[in-house]
Amino acid sequence: MVPCGGLGLALFCTALITCPAASIDIPRSQEAVDQSGDHKLQQIRPPRSYVALGDSYAAGVGAGLYRPFPNNETHVGRDDRNCKRQYGAYPVQFTQEVLTPSTFTFLACAPESLLAVSTNQVPLIPSDAELISFTGGTVDVLLGALVLHCDTNYDYAHCSNTLSAAETFVSDTGLRGLRAAIRELLMGIRAYAPDALVVIIGFARFYGSPVADCVTHPGAQRACSSHKDVINQLMLDVNNAFIDVVDALNGAGDGSQAVDSGSTIDGTGFIFKSPDDLFTGHRYCDGEFRQWFVHYPTESEKYNLWEDGYFHPLEVGHRAYKVLLEEAWLEGSRRRQRRL
Repeated sequence: MVPCGGLGLALFCTALITCPAASIDIPRSQEAVDQSGDHKLQQIRPPRSYVALGDSYAAGVGAGLYRPFPNNETHVGRDDRNCKRQYGAYPVQFTQEVLTPSTFTFLACAPESLLAVSTNQVPLIPSDAELISFTGGTVDVLLGALVLHCDTNYDYAHCSNTLSAAETFVSDTGLRGLRAAIRELLMGIRAYAPDALVVIIGFARFYGSPVADCVTHPGAQRACSSHKDVINQLMLDVNNAFIDVVDALNGAGDGSQAVDSGSTIDGTGFIFKSPDDLFTGHRYCDGEFRQWFVHYPTESEKYNLWEDGYFHPLEVGHRAYKVLLEEAWLEGSRRRQRRL
Protein backbone atom coordinates (compact mmCIF):
# COMPACT_ATOMS: atom_id res chain seq x y z
CA MET A 1 0.00 0.00 0.00
CA VAL A 2 1.06 3.55 -0.62
CA PRO A 3 1.64 5.78 2.40
CA CYS A 4 -0.39 8.98 2.55
CA GLY A 5 0.80 12.53 3.04
CA GLY A 6 3.50 12.88 0.41
CA LEU A 7 5.60 11.01 -2.10
CA GLY A 8 6.75 8.14 0.05
CA LEU A 9 8.87 5.53 -1.71
CA ALA A 10 5.84 3.81 -3.24
CA LEU A 11 8.00 1.14 -4.80
CA PHE A 12 5.51 -1.69 -5.05
CA CYS A 13 2.54 -1.92 -7.40
CA THR A 14 -0.82 -2.56 -5.88
CA ALA A 15 -4.40 -2.41 -7.06
CA LEU A 16 -5.42 -0.75 -3.82
CA ILE A 17 -4.64 2.90 -3.21
CA THR A 18 -5.04 3.91 0.42
CA CYS A 19 -4.60 7.65 -0.19
CA PRO A 20 -7.69 9.54 -1.30
CA ALA A 21 -7.30 11.48 -4.52
CA ALA A 22 -6.58 15.17 -4.00
CA SER A 23 -9.90 16.96 -3.88
CA ILE A 24 -11.05 19.65 -6.26
CA ASP A 25 -13.70 21.90 -4.80
CA ILE A 26 -15.40 23.55 -7.77
CA PRO A 27 -14.40 22.08 -11.14
CA ARG A 28 -14.91 24.53 -13.97
CA SER A 29 -16.19 23.29 -17.32
CA GLN A 30 -15.10 23.50 -20.92
CA GLU A 31 -17.57 26.37 -21.16
CA ALA A 32 -15.43 28.41 -18.79
CA VAL A 33 -12.50 28.01 -21.15
CA ASP A 34 -14.54 28.71 -24.30
CA GLN A 35 -15.98 31.92 -22.86
CA SER A 36 -12.68 33.43 -21.80
CA GLY A 37 -12.86 36.41 -24.19
CA ASP A 38 -15.94 37.93 -22.58
CA HIS A 39 -16.96 41.55 -22.17
CA LYS A 40 -15.08 41.93 -18.88
CA LEU A 41 -11.76 41.68 -20.69
CA GLN A 42 -12.87 44.24 -23.25
CA GLN A 43 -13.37 46.76 -20.45
CA ILE A 44 -9.70 46.84 -19.43
CA ARG A 45 -6.66 47.86 -21.41
CA PRO A 46 -4.07 45.28 -22.48
CA PRO A 47 -0.62 45.31 -20.88
CA ARG A 48 1.78 47.61 -22.67
CA SER A 49 4.67 45.18 -22.31
CA TYR A 50 4.23 41.45 -21.65
CA VAL A 51 7.05 38.99 -20.90
CA ALA A 52 6.71 35.18 -20.78
CA LEU A 53 9.21 33.19 -18.69
CA GLY A 54 9.49 29.51 -17.85
CA ASP A 55 10.34 26.02 -19.03
CA SER A 56 8.80 23.68 -21.60
CA TYR A 57 5.32 24.15 -20.14
CA ALA A 58 5.48 27.89 -20.85
CA ALA A 59 7.30 27.49 -24.17
CA GLY A 60 4.44 25.34 -25.42
CA VAL A 61 6.11 21.99 -26.09
CA GLY A 62 3.37 19.77 -27.49
CA ALA A 63 1.06 22.68 -28.37
CA GLY A 64 1.61 23.02 -32.11
CA LEU A 65 4.24 23.96 -34.66
CA TYR A 66 7.41 25.91 -34.05
CA ARG A 67 6.78 29.53 -34.75
CA PRO A 68 8.41 32.67 -36.17
CA PHE A 69 8.33 35.92 -34.25
CA PRO A 70 5.24 38.13 -34.77
CA ASN A 71 5.56 41.84 -35.37
CA ASN A 72 4.99 42.87 -31.77
CA GLU A 73 7.52 40.45 -30.30
CA THR A 74 11.02 41.32 -29.20
CA HIS A 75 13.65 38.86 -30.44
CA VAL A 76 16.15 38.40 -27.61
CA GLY A 77 18.04 35.40 -26.27
CA ARG A 78 17.78 32.03 -27.96
CA ASP A 79 15.60 31.36 -30.97
CA ASP A 80 12.22 29.63 -31.02
CA ARG A 81 13.36 26.26 -32.35
CA ASN A 82 16.18 25.83 -29.84
CA CYS A 83 13.77 26.66 -27.02
CA LYS A 84 10.90 24.64 -28.57
CA ARG A 85 8.51 27.59 -28.45
CA GLN A 86 5.31 26.74 -30.27
CA TYR A 87 2.28 28.45 -31.76
CA GLY A 88 -0.22 27.04 -29.27
CA ALA A 89 1.64 28.14 -26.13
CA TYR A 90 -0.54 30.10 -23.73
CA PRO A 91 1.64 33.25 -23.91
CA VAL A 92 1.09 33.35 -27.68
CA GLN A 93 -2.64 32.72 -27.32
CA PHE A 94 -2.85 35.55 -24.79
CA THR A 95 -1.25 38.03 -27.20
CA GLN A 96 -3.51 37.10 -30.12
CA GLU A 97 -6.91 37.66 -28.55
CA VAL A 98 -8.60 40.43 -26.55
CA LEU A 99 -5.57 41.58 -24.56
CA THR A 100 -2.95 42.02 -27.29
CA PRO A 101 0.04 43.84 -25.72
CA SER A 102 2.05 46.53 -27.49
CA THR A 103 5.21 44.46 -27.04
CA PHE A 104 5.69 40.78 -26.26
CA THR A 105 9.00 39.29 -25.14
CA PHE A 106 8.92 35.47 -25.25
CA LEU A 107 11.83 34.14 -23.15
CA ALA A 108 10.46 30.76 -21.97
CA CYS A 109 12.78 27.97 -22.99
CA ALA A 110 12.70 24.17 -22.70
CA PRO A 111 14.04 22.62 -20.60
CA GLU A 112 15.22 25.04 -17.93
CA SER A 113 15.45 24.77 -14.17
CA LEU A 114 14.55 27.59 -11.81
CA LEU A 115 18.23 28.53 -11.62
CA ALA A 116 18.54 28.51 -15.41
CA VAL A 117 15.50 30.78 -15.74
CA SER A 118 17.07 33.15 -13.20
CA THR A 119 20.36 33.12 -15.10
CA ASN A 120 19.27 33.02 -18.74
CA GLN A 121 15.86 34.67 -18.88
CA VAL A 122 15.36 37.11 -16.01
CA PRO A 123 18.23 39.46 -16.99
CA LEU A 124 16.56 39.94 -20.40
CA ILE A 125 13.31 41.29 -18.91
CA PRO A 126 12.73 44.85 -20.15
CA SER A 127 12.48 47.36 -17.33
CA ASP A 128 9.09 48.63 -18.54
CA ALA A 129 7.46 45.17 -18.32
CA GLU A 130 3.91 45.52 -17.05
CA LEU A 131 2.87 41.84 -17.07
CA ILE A 132 5.12 38.82 -16.58
CA SER A 133 3.98 35.20 -16.64
CA PHE A 134 5.90 32.15 -15.45
CA THR A 135 5.36 28.39 -15.50
CA GLY A 136 8.18 26.08 -14.46
CA GLY A 137 9.84 24.05 -11.74
CA THR A 138 9.35 20.49 -12.97
CA VAL A 139 13.03 20.12 -13.87
CA ASP A 140 13.96 20.85 -10.26
CA VAL A 141 11.90 17.94 -8.89
CA LEU A 142 12.98 15.35 -11.49
CA LEU A 143 9.55 15.07 -13.11
CA GLY A 144 10.97 13.98 -16.46
CA ALA A 145 13.00 11.18 -14.91
CA LEU A 146 10.01 10.03 -12.85
CA VAL A 147 7.76 9.84 -15.89
CA LEU A 148 10.42 8.03 -17.92
CA HIS A 149 11.55 5.46 -15.35
CA CYS A 150 8.31 4.96 -13.41
CA ASP A 151 5.78 5.11 -16.23
CA THR A 152 6.55 5.04 -19.95
CA ASN A 153 9.79 3.03 -19.72
CA TYR A 154 9.28 1.33 -16.37
CA ASP A 155 12.44 0.01 -14.78
CA TYR A 156 12.36 -1.05 -11.15
CA ALA A 157 15.92 -0.04 -10.22
CA HIS A 158 15.85 3.31 -11.99
CA CYS A 159 12.34 4.04 -10.72
CA SER A 160 13.36 3.23 -7.13
CA ASN A 161 16.38 5.52 -7.31
CA THR A 162 14.43 8.33 -8.94
CA LEU A 163 11.62 8.08 -6.41
CA SER A 164 14.12 8.22 -3.56
CA ALA A 165 15.70 11.33 -5.07
CA ALA A 166 12.32 12.97 -5.74
CA GLU A 167 11.26 12.20 -2.18
CA THR A 168 14.00 14.50 -0.91
CA PHE A 169 12.54 17.40 -2.87
CA VAL A 170 9.17 17.17 -1.15
CA SER A 171 10.45 16.41 2.33
CA ASP A 172 10.44 19.28 4.80
CA THR A 173 14.10 19.98 4.06
CA GLY A 174 13.67 19.64 0.30
CA LEU A 175 10.65 21.91 0.19
CA ARG A 176 12.58 24.57 2.06
CA GLY A 177 15.23 24.39 -0.65
CA LEU A 178 12.61 24.51 -3.42
CA ARG A 179 10.88 27.49 -1.80
CA ALA A 180 14.25 29.25 -1.48
CA ALA A 181 14.91 28.75 -5.21
CA ILE A 182 11.41 30.02 -6.05
CA ARG A 183 11.86 33.07 -3.81
CA GLU A 184 15.23 33.89 -5.40
CA LEU A 185 13.63 33.66 -8.86
CA LEU A 186 10.66 35.87 -7.97
CA MET A 187 12.80 38.46 -6.21
CA GLY A 188 15.07 38.54 -9.26
CA ILE A 189 12.04 39.18 -11.47
CA ARG A 190 10.93 41.95 -9.14
CA ALA A 191 14.38 43.58 -9.29
CA TYR A 192 14.28 43.77 -13.09
CA ALA A 193 10.60 44.79 -13.32
CA PRO A 194 9.55 46.55 -10.11
CA ASP A 195 6.19 47.71 -11.43
CA ALA A 196 5.05 44.49 -13.14
CA LEU A 197 2.25 42.16 -12.17
CA VAL A 198 3.86 38.71 -11.99
CA VAL A 199 1.55 35.75 -12.66
CA ILE A 200 2.71 32.23 -11.84
CA ILE A 201 0.60 29.48 -13.41
CA GLY A 202 1.15 26.05 -11.90
CA PHE A 203 0.57 22.52 -13.11
CA ALA A 204 -2.31 20.11 -13.62
CA ARG A 205 -2.16 16.48 -12.56
CA PHE A 206 -1.57 14.06 -15.44
CA TYR A 207 -3.74 11.10 -14.51
CA GLY A 208 -7.49 10.87 -14.07
CA SER A 209 -9.11 10.04 -10.75
CA PRO A 210 -9.36 7.53 -9.21
CA VAL A 211 -5.80 6.74 -10.26
CA ALA A 212 -6.28 3.03 -9.54
CA ASP A 213 -8.63 2.82 -12.53
CA CYS A 214 -6.04 4.42 -14.79
CA VAL A 215 -3.85 1.31 -15.03
CA THR A 216 -6.59 -0.61 -16.83
CA HIS A 217 -6.92 2.03 -19.56
CA PRO A 218 -5.49 0.96 -22.96
CA GLY A 219 -2.15 2.62 -23.63
CA ALA A 220 -1.54 3.55 -20.00
CA GLN A 221 -0.64 0.23 -18.42
CA ARG A 222 3.12 0.42 -17.99
CA ALA A 223 3.20 2.01 -14.54
CA CYS A 224 1.43 0.75 -11.48
CA SER A 225 -1.22 2.88 -9.89
CA SER A 226 0.97 3.82 -6.92
CA HIS A 227 3.54 5.43 -9.19
CA LYS A 228 0.90 7.44 -11.04
CA ASP A 229 -0.42 8.61 -7.69
CA VAL A 230 3.11 9.69 -6.72
CA ILE A 231 3.54 11.69 -9.94
CA ASN A 232 0.14 13.35 -9.49
CA GLN A 233 1.04 14.33 -5.94
CA LEU A 234 4.36 15.75 -7.08
CA MET A 235 2.55 18.21 -9.37
CA LEU A 236 0.47 19.42 -6.42
CA ASP A 237 3.56 19.68 -4.21
CA VAL A 238 5.24 21.98 -6.73
CA ASN A 239 2.09 24.12 -6.89
CA ASN A 240 1.95 24.35 -3.10
CA ALA A 241 5.60 25.44 -2.90
CA PHE A 242 4.83 28.36 -5.23
CA ILE A 243 1.71 29.23 -3.25
CA ASP A 244 3.75 29.38 -0.03
CA VAL A 245 6.30 31.76 -1.51
CA VAL A 246 3.76 33.97 -3.31
CA ASP A 247 1.69 34.39 -0.17
CA ALA A 248 4.77 35.16 1.90
CA LEU A 249 5.95 37.81 -0.58
CA ASN A 250 2.49 39.33 -0.64
CA GLY A 251 2.34 39.36 3.15
CA ALA A 252 -0.46 36.79 3.37
CA GLY A 253 1.08 34.09 5.55
CA ASP A 254 2.38 30.72 4.46
CA GLY A 255 -0.44 30.00 1.99
CA SER A 256 -0.67 26.35 2.96
CA GLN A 257 -4.43 26.24 2.37
CA ALA A 258 -4.60 28.57 -0.61
CA VAL A 259 -5.76 27.68 -4.11
CA ASP A 260 -5.25 31.00 -5.89
CA SER A 261 -3.02 33.62 -4.29
CA GLY A 262 -3.90 37.24 -5.03
CA SER A 263 -1.64 40.14 -5.81
CA THR A 264 -0.94 42.98 -3.44
CA ILE A 265 -3.59 45.67 -3.25
CA ASP A 266 -1.91 47.93 -5.84
CA GLY A 267 -2.00 45.22 -8.51
CA THR A 268 1.77 44.99 -8.92
CA GLY A 269 2.53 41.97 -6.77
CA PHE A 270 2.44 38.24 -7.43
CA ILE A 271 -0.52 36.04 -8.34
CA PHE A 272 -0.52 32.25 -8.39
CA LYS A 273 -3.11 30.41 -10.47
CA SER A 274 -3.67 26.65 -10.45
CA PRO A 275 -4.95 25.06 -13.71
CA ASP A 276 -5.71 21.75 -12.02
CA ASP A 277 -9.48 22.14 -11.71
CA LEU A 278 -9.80 23.18 -15.36
CA PHE A 279 -8.21 19.87 -16.38
CA THR A 280 -10.80 17.79 -14.50
CA GLY A 281 -12.13 15.22 -16.96
CA HIS A 282 -9.34 15.96 -19.44
CA ARG A 283 -6.40 13.97 -18.04
CA TYR A 284 -4.77 10.75 -19.18
CA CYS A 285 -7.25 7.89 -18.77
CA ASP A 286 -10.26 10.23 -18.97
CA GLY A 287 -10.76 9.26 -22.61
CA GLU A 288 -8.54 9.70 -25.66
CA PHE A 289 -10.70 12.37 -27.27
CA ARG A 290 -11.26 14.33 -24.05
CA GLN A 291 -7.72 14.68 -22.74
CA TRP A 292 -5.88 18.00 -22.94
CA PHE A 293 -2.43 16.40 -22.90
CA VAL A 294 -0.48 15.10 -25.89
CA HIS A 295 -1.55 11.49 -26.50
CA TYR A 296 -0.06 8.86 -24.21
CA PRO A 297 3.18 7.62 -25.85
CA THR A 298 3.22 4.21 -27.51
CA GLU A 299 6.02 1.69 -27.05
CA SER A 300 7.94 3.16 -29.99
CA GLU A 301 7.48 6.73 -28.74
CA LYS A 302 8.25 6.37 -25.06
CA TYR A 303 11.95 7.34 -25.16
CA ASN A 304 11.53 10.85 -26.58
CA LEU A 305 9.07 12.37 -24.10
CA TRP A 306 10.02 16.05 -24.13
CA GLU A 307 10.96 16.46 -27.80
CA ASP A 308 7.54 15.22 -28.91
CA GLY A 309 5.60 16.86 -26.12
CA TYR A 310 4.32 13.84 -24.20
CA PHE A 311 3.05 14.75 -20.72
CA HIS A 312 2.61 18.35 -21.89
CA PRO A 313 -0.67 20.15 -22.62
CA LEU A 314 -2.10 20.36 -26.11
CA GLU A 315 -3.15 23.73 -27.51
CA VAL A 316 -6.57 23.36 -25.84
CA GLY A 317 -4.82 22.77 -22.52
CA HIS A 318 -2.80 25.93 -23.03
CA ARG A 319 -6.08 27.72 -23.68
CA ALA A 320 -7.00 26.91 -20.07
CA TYR A 321 -3.71 28.46 -18.96
CA LYS A 322 -4.47 31.53 -21.09
CA VAL A 323 -7.83 31.92 -19.33
CA LEU A 324 -6.04 32.01 -15.97
CA LEU A 325 -3.58 34.62 -17.24
CA GLU A 326 -6.47 36.78 -18.45
CA GLU A 327 -8.18 36.42 -15.07
CA ALA A 328 -5.01 37.48 -13.29
CA TRP A 329 -4.54 40.56 -15.46
CA LEU A 330 -8.18 41.48 -14.89
CA GLU A 331 -7.74 41.14 -11.11
CA GLY A 332 -4.52 43.16 -11.12
CA SER A 333 -6.05 45.87 -13.33
CA ARG A 334 -9.01 46.29 -11.01
CA ARG A 335 -6.75 46.62 -7.99
CA ARG A 336 -4.64 49.16 -9.84
CA GLN A 337 -7.75 51.17 -10.79
CA ARG A 338 -8.95 51.24 -7.17
CA ARG A 339 -5.58 52.62 -6.12
CA LEU A 340 -5.76 55.54 -8.59
